[in-house]
Amino acid sequence: MITARHLSKSFGSKKVFEGLNFDIHDGQLHALVGRNGCGKTTLLSLLAGQKRYEGELSHNPYNNRAVMDTIVFTGVDTAYPNWRLHDILTVAGQRYPYWSLRDDLLDAFDLDLHTSYAAASRGQRSMLAIIVALSANAELTLLDEPYLGLDDANRTIFYDNLPHDRTMVVATHALEESAQHFDRFLLMGEGMQDYSAAELDDAFVVAPGSPDLAPHAVRTEEIAGQSRMIVPRGVAEGTPLPLADAVRILGGQR
Repeated sequence: MITARHLSKSFGSKKVFEGLNFDIHDGQLHALVGRNGCGKTTLLSLLAGQKRYEGELSHNPYNNRAVMDTIVFTGVDTAYPNWRLHDILTVAGQRYPYWSLRDDLLDAFDLDLHTSYAAASRGQRSMLAIIVALSANAELTLLDEPYLGLDDANRTIFYDNLPHDRTMVVATHALEESAQHFDRFLLMGEGMQDYSAAELDDAFVVAPGSPDLAPHAVRTEEIAGQSRMIVPRGVAEGTPLPLADAVRILGGQR
């Protein structure tokens, strides 16, 4: 397990985030959720050892080649050289000793390997990032918004091939389609909230608003002139709140 304690990052006088505490559990898929600009990509780069940080990371990744060799960090905006996609995958296969799944994913995505990286579409770059990340079989896999530019069929391929015995952190906004695939949720805002899927799945209900429920409400909404409150299950009878909505609300996304 990787532990982060009092983790902070600034660029000059600009503070990106401060005092984050969370755990990354071995063999589990983690969704990293937060508003645009909250620092998700920066956090992934710290976990990958690419940037200095303040605070503690138990795997001590910064400028630590032995640790960095066990991590893969990629996404649609990764700055790969302007080679053919075939050549990028060939070099990546030499970089990671347990290279696997490449051919299966290539067949599933039907990716044209003769395309240069500069000429590749956003969807093709996402496919490349996914193939590198999942084929590398690294001890820690970090993926930044990997579904961008993918159509429904190719997003399904990605979710269907997520390995449920690997330690992964995936920055995502696509909660409606992805929430069911994750074991844990890291909700990034003013600090970091850390929940298991079991803690959030049907943990809340939507009930008619009332003064008695107000102290328990995690959110109050007005819809068509009617008040409704989202409260923990057991506090009141109501409609179960879907997992994706629970993640979004607790993560401050709506």
